[in-house]
Amino acid sequence: MAWETDPPTAHTMMKEDFTPMIKQLAYAKAQGPAMSGMMELTYPGLMDKNKDAIEKFLADPDHQDYFVPLYPQQPTDAQEEARSSKDDLKKLRDKEIEVTKFIENINFDIIKEKDNQKEIKYDGWPLLSSYYSRLFPAKVSIIAIANLMYQRENEVIQLDEKALAYIYDIAEELSKELRGIEEKLERKRFDKYSTGLPKPFPLNEKMNATQALAQKRWKDRFIGKRGKGENIEKDGEGSEFFNGVLSALGLARAFYDKDKKKVFLTLTTRGKKFYLLDNGLLWDVPENNKIYDGEYLGTFESDEREFLVKEILPGLELERKLVKGAIKTITELGTNTIDSHAKHLDKEFYNTVKEFVDKKEDPHANRIYKIIIKKTDDEGGDESAMTPIKAHRVAIMGRLSEMGLVKWTITENAESVYEIKDKKMAQAILKY
Repeated sequence: MAWETDPPTAHTMMKEDFTPMIKQLAYAKAQGPAMSGMMELTYPGLMDKNKDAIEKFLADPDHQDYFVPLYPQQPTDAQEEARSSKDDLKKLRDKEIEVTKFIENINFDIIKEKDNQKEIKYDGWPLLSSYYSRLFPAKVSIIAIANLMYQRENEVIQLDEKALAYIYDIAEELSKELRGIEEKLERKRFDKYSTGLPKPFPLNEKMNATQALAQKRWKDRFIGKRGKGENIEKDGEGSEFFNGVLSALGLARAFYDKDKKKVFLTLTTRGKKFYLLDNGLLWDVPENNKIYDGEYLGTFESDEREFLVKEILPGLELERKLVKGAIKTITELGTNTIDSHAKHLDKEFYNTVKEFVDKKEDPHANRIYKIIIKKTDDEGGDESAMTPIKAHRVAIMGRLSEMGLVKWTITENAESVYEIKDKKMAQAILKY
């Protein structure tokens, strides 16, 4: 009666004249931190004093209805909210025609900064990070970004938490789809199409710190982030860049509004072309997917492969040299060598990077020497060590396999052996 007629008085009465029974304390406990916290604030120490009685009460099978939530659990952040949304990948596929028409009508060359925005560019690092073991996630990000442009009816999108969460969610849903097929077909590590995509995370489970960090790193690497330049000596302490695989490949541009502290993202003409090139893994429903074919075919179609070889990789000088060295080495070795191809490739990569930094024609040469050559030299005596040269070799060969340029086989002795699969594109690379 007091609660209905005079809430403040009722609140005082509840605090001073009413002592909760065990069943009420147990209900607050079962409902979770919010309700048990309110109970603790109103009756300090009471929950802890009756801890044993509360646990005994809740352990009774007849009291399991106490755990039924009074309010449906709400997502606590943008990623949880995106993950709770069902069939986003299907919705994206259903809108393929409309989004494609929208993107086709945009001239990305004429997009400029607005208001107080300033374009922040890629820092010019001349090779792809070894963390980018595959390029397919870049394609997935481009597809999701284009879809966001269509949804927001704008060729430039704010890269806010919701946008990042949506892009990641599309990648996560595709990963779940591909992993399900791969598990059914018992695919091995080196012939999986899902490699590089996020590991699907169960809905309504609590993410630990390690998982949260992995999620953030994927977004930073395969969507991008604003940060300081790597070459402080040349760029200065105040220089800012937008790094990640999209900017490294020249597929996206970013703008930063310092006053609003917001990042905005758009595509480049190359990004538009990459989007418009068809990809069966993305657009085909699972039962029509090429993943069902017996042999691993790579994640890209032939025209995507040609686009990457002829228009994208040449833009990164050291990356281009390493790819050329890999194709040259594999071509010369053939399949008859009894040695591990990896050892030959490591030697070729080391010599290529060493020659590149010795010329000192690149502003990043000194830093490349420190983090690749010097660290490899320091660990060179340890055959089991994952030196920077080995890390780049593993990543580059993974990407070449993914593009369908080489076939990657792991022998019974756990040795990696490669052979040229697309001889036409291999010849194009040797002409770099």
